[in-house]
Amino acid sequence: MVDKHNINTSFWFLVVGYILIIISPSFLTEGMFLDGLIYSEIAANMAEGKGSFWDPYMNHIFFPHFREHPPLALGINSLFYRIFGDYLIVDKIYSVFTFVVSTLLIVVIWKKTTNSLRLSWFPVLLWTLIPLVTWSATNNMLENTMTIFVLLSVCLSILAIQKNKNILFVLSGVSLFLAFLTKGFTGLFPLIFVIIYDFFFKEHSIGQTVKSFLFVLLGLLIPYFVLDLVSSGFSEYIMRYFNNQVVGSIENVATVSSRFFIVWRLVQEILVALLLLVVVSVIHKSAKSNFFISNKKDDDFKWFLVFLFLGLSGVLPIMISMKQSGFYMLTALPFFGLALAHLFRKTSESLLQSVTRRTYNWMLGVSLFVLFLGIGLNIAFAGTYARNEVFLEDMKLVLNEIGDDKTISISQKERTLFGWHAYFSRYGDVGLDCRNLHEYLLLSDPKHLYEFDLQDKYVPVDIETKSIFLYKFMGY
Repeated sequence: MVDKHNINTSFWFLVVGYILIIISPSFLTEGMFLDGLIYSEIAANMAEGKGSFWDPYMNHIFFPHFREHPPLALGINSLFYRIFGDYLIVDKIYSVFTFVVSTLLIVVIWKKTTNSLRLSWFPVLLWTLIPLVTWSATNNMLENTMTIFVLLSVCLSILAIQKNKNILFVLSGVSLFLAFLTKGFTGLFPLIFVIIYDFFFKEHSIGQTVKSFLFVLLGLLIPYFVLDLVSSGFSEYIMRYFNNQVVGSIENVATVSSRFFIVWRLVQEILVALLLLVVVSVIHKSAKSNFFISNKKDDDFKWFLVFLFLGLSGVLPIMISMKQSGFYMLTALPFFGLALAHLFRKTSESLLQSVTRRTYNWMLGVSLFVLFLGIGLNIAFAGTYARNEVFLEDMKLVLNEIGDDKTISISQKERTLFGWHAYFSRYGDVGLDCRNLHEYLLLSDPKHLYEFDLQDKYVPVDIETKSIFLYKFMGY
């Protein structure tokens, strides 16, 4: 018989190694998803005193006043630049840091719902088998930070129920306010956690459930009204965010053709985890009778339902708007991992109980191999490009030619190449202006020089670029 603690440790090596392997092409490398790149640049500027918490700033051309989302994640991110300096690697370090903190909170929730750290790697594995999760881990999405506060809120609510302390419900609500201050209303779905919990566990009267809910709501509202009183910039920022991003996205913006896009995307994302669990359960003969937890009075089955419905409550409201994207549901995904882990907990324990010493030694060897492979791959990929390699190489040549902290011209056709704005600002504090003529002009196609009648004003600069073309104004 193998010690359960040793098996747990072996699987943690495996899970950490798997995560390191998955993120290795994008962790210690250059290139980031557009949104995360913009957030990194705004946070770095905030750390340098450019803009402020209630008036975030990217550059004087592109987002001189950022009102797209609440600013808390940007403010926390800026602390990393204050501590470590304005280096590109800090973009990824902060992103992975949020992923690690979320992992720890999932483990804490698992311990509180099972009274054990055994199999604590299991919900983490199921969560990270969702491709969107490991993609976001290195792309600095605002949802990464918001996931921390969402998980913390649920953790505090569980503690409040177990310890019967209303102050913990209030703190749960405060955590939800911090989630709201990170990326708005999509982080408020755990507000109904106590209602979902009591519906399935039936431990409290309706009156007690309502009371608990009101304490959480109180914790959510108190900091809102306090900030409204003490901070002049808070109300203005939130109102502009609400009108531009929330009302605007519901009334005017459509990025998908169906409101059910987010549901179909959810099914696609959790499919790998589901298939793995089904295959393992079918293969393991002794688990056949426990393919699912048959006893509906079992706490694991109740926790499965609680986390399943909590996760759905974080996904389904997104259908209100036709502006949807897969990463909008990132904060709900940990609860699907927790739900599936509870549903298949007995199957997993039954499987691990049959592990012999020889099998364990083989597992440990594989786990350590995967762990060291993950570390090695991150070292091997360090300094390479995760994306946009050709453009980034060309941009560096341009920056070497023109210098940092400049404004250069672009044509109207390049105006909506948002990646250009983000990368040039992040790498060289360069603003791209399509309204005025400056010393240098940047084009994606030399033909644009003639289409906009600029051939008599600019001459090409002789640098070996493939994707962008630099010109200098004749008058300089």
